[in-house]
Amino acid sequence: LLEAAEDLADISAYDRAKAEGGDAMPGDYMDRILAGENRLRVIREWRGLSGAELSRRSGVNRVQISEIEAGRKHGSVV
Repeated sequence: LLEAAEDLADISAYDRAKAEGGDAMPGDYMDRILAGENRLRVIREWRGLSGAELSRRSGVNRVQISEIEAGRKHGSVV
């Protein structure tokens, strides 16, 4: 569910950026992902979302988001 919400948000962000002539993910965020930092956390921070806001928008419990970002749990799409 979380991954599907993330994919949908990625598509929406891409469409907005393309329509506005914007760039892709800034290099410093991409570097963090390539260095092994949790992808969900990096993308959430890039979009300026708190864990609580991501929880509200995605319908996924805030604690579960925190556990996914910490690597203690894995998100899934059901």
